[in-house]
Amino acid sequence: MALNIFISHAHVDAPLAEAVKTLLDDVFDNEVAVAYSSDQSVGGGIAAGANWLQWIVDEVRRCDIAIVMLTPESLNRPWLMWEIGAVSGVALGMETQRPIVPLLFRVSVEVVPGPLHPLQAVQGEAEAGMRRMVETVWDRIQRPGQRQLAMLLAHALPIYLESVQRALQNRAQALTEDGVQEWCERIDMLRRAGRSAEVAHIHRALLLAFAPPGEDSSQVPLDLRLHRRLGELYLDARRGQEAVAQFELALRLFGKDVFVLHKLALAHLEAGNGGEAIRTLDRIATLDPAAVTENPEVAGLKGRLHRQRWEQDRNTADLRAARDAYRAAMETAAESYYMAANVGELSLALGERDVALQAYDSAVATIRRSGERSVWSLATLATAAIVAGESEEALSLLGEIGALDCPPRDLETIRNSLRRLRDHLSASAEDLASWLGALSAGILRSTPVDVGR
Repeated sequence: MALNIFISHAHVDAPLAEAVKTLLDDVFDNEVAVAYSSDQSVGGGIAAGANWLQWIVDEVRRCDIAIVMLTPESLNRPWLMWEIGAVSGVALGMETQRPIVPLLFRVSVEVVPGPLHPLQAVQGEAEAGMRRMVETVWDRIQRPGQRQLAMLLAHALPIYLESVQRALQNRAQALTEDGVQEWCERIDMLRRAGRSAEVAHIHRALLLAFAPPGEDSSQVPLDLRLHRRLGELYLDARRGQEAVAQFELALRLFGKDVFVLHKLALAHLEAGNGGEAIRTLDRIATLDPAAVTENPEVAGLKGRLHRQRWEQDRNTADLRAARDAYRAAMETAAESYYMAANVGELSLALGERDVALQAYDSAVATIRRSGERSVWSLATLATAAIVAGESEEALSLLGEIGALDCPPRDLETIRNSLRRLRDHLSASAEDLASWLGALSAGILRSTPVDVGR
């Protein structure tokens, strides 16, 4: 009668279980019957439609030897821990002693779970360790002739070890905390360096390292921190659809994360999916009704959405909703001159100049307290000066912006803002020309002159 051997393993470790089964079959032929859940051979594994839980219980009860495969991945799988408990419990309840062999791959004996910790573990990648495991089975069968065993192992062990190495090389890395932290730092480094154009490369490298093999590996959620960072890097690169995919993967792990939902809405906007952005904002409001007033980022998003709708259809209701959303955000984030500047501009568009002046006064006070002299703080100060009628101050600030050597895209954004401001104030074409001229003059002053020409 064949000796029944049950291999307890996580699904990801199926190639390793197959290698162990092949080794035992090569050495013992029909004297052993090896069972493991993912066995794809004829008559092996769990049959289609069978009760998998009952199958495991039955195999645990009738096995003569249990091999428990432990890898970095399997140690985090709850069902494998359940199988370990079942194997240990049945072994204790049986009158006949039942060997349990912890078989380790890329883990040390120190991490062997409690029920198995007192047992002699075997390193599944080591020739000496596998010899000991096979000898355990040999002794259980009570076959004589150590010389014959040595000859069989001389043929079968090299094949086994090669199969194991191939399986381990082709598998994804374990998603350990150290591994996640390392990749988070790599993504953060790219973002700090402004190298968002390289996002596709680091994304592919991450999938090669962590994702399970298969065509749909990019659709498998890995870790919230990784997907959030990749999504933000894709946003920086203006690749909205790819950012959407990353934030959706993050939400498959944490479906009620308001902050990730906010990022998802921004990604939809970047991808040109205004309707999806609004639906995402509605999801946020359903989860946390106060978020649209108390969270400045969410309130700002609401303002941006309504503003874009107003720019498309010129519906005053959207304009007012946008202004009020920004005002709610401004009241929550008192030190955000960005929110105040939006309140100011949209109030001008509504014809409420007094409200606009108050908002710009708030923005100016915030900037002066901080001492910030960035492109956007200077642009806000220049706009506030124009609205207040301080023309010389405005022209000086616009010239200072031009001298900062800022990206062309930012300069065009400022030019468009000045054009809108001319419309809101019903200013003359000459006024607009002077504003744009001051900006251009600053750019010319900051441009090095090639004296060799």
